[in-house]
Amino acid sequence: MKKLLLLLLAVFTGTSVFAQWSLTGCYDIDPITGLGTKGDTVLAATAERFYLSADQGETWNDLWNGLPYFGHCSAILTDGSTLYVGTDDGVYVSHNNGDTFVLQNNGYAGATIKCLLKNGNTILAGTYNYGFTSGVLFQSQNQGQTWQCISNSMNPNVHKVNCIALNGSTILTGTNYNLFASNNNGVTWTPKSTGMGLIEVTALAITGNHLYCGTTNGIFLSDNAGESWSLCTNGLTGNEWISSLKVINGHVFAGCSNGGGVMLLRSFESEWVNISAGLNSMQILNLSANDQYIFAGTYAIPGFNTGGVFRQELAALVGINEYGSSTNSIQVIPNPMNNTITIQLPNDFQNSIFSMYNTAGQVVIQSEIQNRNTILNVSGLQKGIFYWELNTQKYIEKGKVVIW
Repeated sequence: MKKLLLLLLAVFTGTSVFAQWSLTGCYDIDPITGLGTKGDTVLAATAERFYLSADQGETWNDLWNGLPYFGHCSAILTDGSTLYVGTDDGVYVSHNNGDTFVLQNNGYAGATIKCLLKNGNTILAGTYNYGFTSGVLFQSQNQGQTWQCISNSMNPNVHKVNCIALNGSTILTGTNYNLFASNNNGVTWTPKSTGMGLIEVTALAITGNHLYCGTTNGIFLSDNAGESWSLCTNGLTGNEWISSLKVINGHVFAGCSNGGGVMLLRSFESEWVNISAGLNSMQILNLSANDQYIFAGTYAIPGFNTGGVFRQELAALVGINEYGSSTNSIQVIPNPMNNTITIQLPNDFQNSIFSMYNTAGQVVIQSEIQNRNTILNVSGLQKGIFYWELNTQKYIEKGKVVIW
């Protein structure tokens, strides 16, 4: 058995069939600075061009229809058939799924749009103030037709709003000068940075009572509505430059712009894991998702790789049943395990393929299962979290185990 396992390790190590990104047809010599999804529609942008896919990234077309050349888009917001594209000029709005766009910046006095968020009937736009404009956060209550500044009372050192999030009725803004919150629609702002120090906040995400704050030096977590924060070091180094945070069904995805790729904290785990297998660039600028895929926009490095939109099926990343939840009475025990693993199948079992993957998505063990009770030797594997998949002719079951 040990020789068989060593052979399987030699054959399958490095094969990433569990969590593998693939490049879509959208790639450019420039970084993908803007990314958004709406059903099967995916929008992507660089400093010079706009792209649209109507089939989840399979095929792409250039998108103009009123959008600017050299527009430098960093924010895309989708709301039904209405699309909002934030650029250097302001916000371009389409009410017909992108067939035509119109610049709507009446009352807008900001500079480059960094982020967009919908709050009921209100659209919020965070900007990068270069010093010759007024205000860094604007709102529109009529689908972008008119805008007003709501950041006048924010700290005067704030010249950039990188991200916006809503925690109930509270507006949270991540800025170059920490995190600020407003409970009265921007009339007053309160700093919320205890435990973070003076740091630039680049991304925000909320799931349940957990608030995640991405910064230029790691991810911080708050369980008390932002009153205090602690640095996440469970699987993270603490010096990641976080460009994007995305919550999908309680799972938190983090894009790193300093070469860290994409990290994932699954809702049933306590450790962040790197899921970057398949990416040709570890510099992630943005993340977006629909019901089937998560998409990542990457940074272009001249002479090495182009910028591109990558995608991966969410089911391969977070469609994992926790141990003990199998509806087919499959058991993989013990858990945690040490030297051996026992696979117990139901009475109606058929010949199956059992695979184990590390957190990078690499196959570390694969074996054909021909008996209801099969014992495999796992003593050659390092301690940590692993995922298993049992593929039969009737179904595919997945789960996770811990080797200690």
